[in-house]
Amino acid sequence: MRISRDLAQPATGMGRLWRWALALLVVVVVRIVPVWAADGAGGSIYEVRGVEVSLPMNKGLEATHEAGVSQAQREGLRRLFMRMLTQAERESRKEFLATLSKDAKRLTERTVVRSEKQSGEKLSLHLDLHYSRKEITSAFGKEKISFTEAAYPVALLIVPEEKGEGATTLLGKAMPLAAREQGFNLLQPLGDLEDLTQLSSERAEKGDAAVLEQAAKRYGAGETWVARAKATPVTGGKGTRVKVSATLVVARPNVAPITLQASEEKGVSSAAEAANAVYPAVATKLVQQLLEQWVADHVLLPGNKRTLRLRVIHDVQVVRLTEFLAELRAVPGMAEPRMVQASARETLFDCDFAGRDEQLDAALAKRVLHREKSAEGLTLWLVPPPKGEPAPTAPAPAPGAAPAPGAAPATPGQEASPDSAPPGKSWL
Repeated sequence: MRISRDLAQPATGMGRLWRWALALLVVVVVRIVPVWAADGAGGSIYEVRGVEVSLPMNKGLEATHEAGVSQAQREGLRRLFMRMLTQAERESRKEFLATLSKDAKRLTERTVVRSEKQSGEKLSLHLDLHYSRKEITSAFGKEKISFTEAAYPVALLIVPEEKGEGATTLLGKAMPLAAREQGFNLLQPLGDLEDLTQLSSERAEKGDAAVLEQAAKRYGAGETWVARAKATPVTGGKGTRVKVSATLVVARPNVAPITLQASEEKGVSSAAEAANAVYPAVATKLVQQLLEQWVADHVLLPGNKRTLRLRVIHDVQVVRLTEFLAELRAVPGMAEPRMVQASARETLFDCDFAGRDEQLDAALAKRVLHREKSAEGLTLWLVPPPKGEPAPTAPAPAPGAAPAPGAAPATPGQEASPDSAPPGKSWL
């Protein structure tokens, strides 16, 4: 494990002038291109950033520092488990995960102390941590724990404008912190003229393709979030109580938007207390729901690992084959496809797969015009055959093997096209 500190050192004279100039340049660049500052953009799921701890300095600076690093490593590991495991898995493996957390120091490959501040008798640390993929996946594999390594995509939060500190505005302020604590890389628009004209919250809630394209082009976001909230006073009982009901709409390309709802009710003595207590709580509920859904959709199944043989017919359209392989590699649980045999017309691949069948089925549906299952494997057509030529036929079944359910016999001279090809079958 390596610990490094990125702490500012004093500078004088010309050095101080250059430092101020460099700091100003960094601020300008980050302001113009916010995606460059994205926390964890393109990073590993095993990197947990922004862990903050604060401890009393009872045993001196050095001892408190070491205790703070140790506490942060355990906290970062807890967040990592939330990114990788479903809630049901965490509950059923609670004792094992608790034992694993005691060994957090060994599981941590790199610790970066971003800041270290003394305030009175307390020491506050802000750290980034990177955990060992090899150690953690090995531990999960021995226990046959289902997990995901798919990092959540960069998201852009769009909050409808309100006059004053309305409920939606307060929720919008609470969402980034809650998202960061759960491991999301959540960006916010600059709010300039381009954003005001292109990033409409109403259109984003409907999954408008132009809004999603703008979010991807300008911010590198793979999806948009639209958060809304409503606060109502609760009558009856003792003291003043407020209930906040919130909605989060998540829009992604080519799929229907997802709508999540959460509410929180607490007794408060002032509007400021509500802003500091109720809204962060409801924001945390929303992002936890979204994270749980993501993990459940991308979980790997170590006990279900198998090898698939894919016969991909592409003719001379190498670009389509390249695009298909890129989408295939992105499927959670898919290892690098191994080429077995290749020609100008088709390529044979073997793929080790330990993911969910629905994820692979959805990936194939994007590029494949027609597919058939046989005893030899799967035959996938990326392009239709030229007119007048016979359609490629699936590999002959092994002797005594039954034909694939619903598979139509190949007819010599039959022409296949995107319109005439039979619909894709459920083959998994």
